Amino acid sequence: MKITKLYPQFKSKALVLSYDDGVEQDVRLVKLLNKYDLKGTFNLNSQLSRQQFVWTHECGQPIRRLPLQAVSKLYSGHEVTSHSLTHPYMIGLTKQELRRQMLDDKQNLEKVLNKPVVGFAVPFDVCDEAVCKCAPDFGFEYVRISAESMTFDSNIEFFRWKPTIFHLNPYFDQVVGEFLQCDQELALCTIVGHSYDLDVCNMWQDIEEIFARLSFNTNIISMCATDCSRYLNAMRQIHIDDDRLTNTSATKLYFNIDGRNVCLAPNETFAEKNLF
Repeated sequence: MKITKLYPQFKSKALVLSYDDGVEQDVRLVKLLNKYDLKGTFNLNSQLSRQQFVWTHECGQPIRRLPLQAVSKLYSGHEVTSHSLTHPYMIGLTKQELRRQMLDDKQNLEKVLNKPVVGFAVPFDVCDEAVCKCAPDFGFEYVRISAESMTFDSNIEFFRWKPTIFHLNPYFDQVVGEFLQCDQELALCTIVGHSYDLDVCNMWQDIEEIFARLSFNTNIISMCATDCSRYLNAMRQIHIDDDRLTNTSATKLYFNIDGRNVCLAPNETFAEKNLF
């Protein structure tokens, strides 16, 4: 059997959009995502949101955190994850401080959202290995770091998830074009950034054009980070014999088998004889 692994809806590629800090510009960004039927993952610092923290960008523009009470309504239909309690550099922190920064933020967000928060995005561009190692103990399913992979490889370590590209990278438009053209199996493009970048760099028109290109491509499914990580982890559990394919996960999985689209329910087996 020739088996090609696919994403839900029999799509060949997945897009993950991950934006940090929970700032006022997210209001405009969410409207843009909704316009193009794209899913966003928004990574928040609950204590800074509670304080409506303001800092001044190097260009002189004040950047304001959204109030915590606005989170549930604004991000409805999208995903909210933890970005730490107060956005520190996560190097050399004690286990107690890691717990405070990660678990307290998670629990604060869960109280506001009334649902589990299972993703963690590391602040800044560096972190200790301790962050990735303790994340499962705190109930997280993945840790997204900042180092860019510049690839569309979906065979990634989800407790050290490298995004494909930061949206201020000068090769951003080129990489998006390559993603639209690529044909590798289970191609994944993870784009990260801050919505305030779109203000200070005058990028709103550029990002809308890119969102439109990605949205109108019928081979791409837009997924929240948690849904994507869960799906790919489930896909890793499939069992293939010479003439049989078994979905041993608890997730519905999608394939093309010898030119035929096949959806396998949890614990379902597809045998080559089913093709005839």
